[in-house]
Amino acid sequence: MMKFTKQIVALLIIGLFLIFAPNIKGDQGYVLIAIGNYTIEGSIVEFGATIVMFVVALWMVVWLLKLVYTTLILPTLWWQSRQNKNQANYLQAGIDYMTLGQWQQAINQFARVKRTERLESANKLTGVCRAQLNESDTLLLTDDIAKDTKLTTPFATLAGLMKAHKYEDANLLVQSLKLPIAKQPLPFQQLCLSVYAQNFNWNEVASHLPRLNKLAKKHSDVNAFDELQQLNQTMFYKAFTRYISAFSINQLQTVWTGWHKAIRSDRALQTSYILALSEQQQSQLIEPILLENDLLKQQDWLLEVIRHIFKNTTFVSMDLLFSQIQKHITKQPDNKTLLTIYAYLAAGQKDFQLAKQALEQVVYSNNNLVDKRLYAMVLAELGELRYSVDVFKSIT
Repeated sequence: MMKFTKQIVALLIIGLFLIFAPNIKGDQGYVLIAIGNYTIEGSIVEFGATIVMFVVALWMVVWLLKLVYTTLILPTLWWQSRQNKNQANYLQAGIDYMTLGQWQQAINQFARVKRTERLESANKLTGVCRAQLNESDTLLLTDDIAKDTKLTTPFATLAGLMKAHKYEDANLLVQSLKLPIAKQPLPFQQLCLSVYAQNFNWNEVASHLPRLNKLAKKHSDVNAFDELQQLNQTMFYKAFTRYISAFSINQLQTVWTGWHKAIRSDRALQTSYILALSEQQQSQLIEPILLENDLLKQQDWLLEVIRHIFKNTTFVSMDLLFSQIQKHITKQPDNKTLLTIYAYLAAGQKDFQLAKQALEQVVYSNNNLVDKRLYAMVLAELGELRYSVDVFKSIT
């Protein structure tokens, strides 16, 4: 009622202005607008009245469109069925993301469910997702939710085959569906990417990965995209290690070098490849990949990768990378991330005294168990056995 009253008062004020504007005496001012061969001229009052009338006309058009929408479109069965379908899609998409283990993406989809009859199911499933994000050990879907959300879909069947490691059967199912993958929902595309990777269909991986990342960035928030990248890293690492076991490191390297640089720069894919190589202690193949990156902008990522390599190779021996980090560390001597990387690389160069000096500036503030393990090993190499044992005891 108050809103309606305000609108009436506004219309009365505008109407009085239009009625009395022509009677305003005195210097009204003059406006001249010239655009090309066209000119518009008149008094300020006339221009003001024209603008006001245009605004009123625009407001009336919007008001009429809203009236038509609320009185003619909303009540129709077509609109109601369309809304029901959209709500069902949001709920199903959330469940699909749950199947993939992408809990944040699932929460985002459930948040879009507004209809009362589906809201209870969405809220229950949101609680399950939040429990998973808090590292709960349970994932229970009640019978009524499972029935309501129709879990027996081709997506669920495909996800079940992948979970059971029946990769060839999953690939056959994707082929039998004969669907245009690029036009399917995002969760289905992600699952298909996993099918391609585990079946070593690298051409399809290279074809789908850039588009999938683009869609994920467009439709996801930062946390959800990071979650996707972490899951992709785990998935690709598994595929790469399986490929090495089935064929060889050289064949995997051939696949890698055959991809375009834009594909190789994908963070999840690159990290997975590096970790698979480090498991085989192939530091000479890893170093060129690391040097392709901007070491200063990617230093947090580089440190995590170096830590993983250290776990598999004991010492990280990379001469060129050591030289590059040494140049950067002279310009940023207080950068703790660079100091930690420098310590790992110095130990790889067998310069244990230098590694010790760098570690002593960061190991206690970082409080990272892998860094402490390196510190203990460096101390042992320097003959400080008692101190080394104390450090080892602190991490066990």
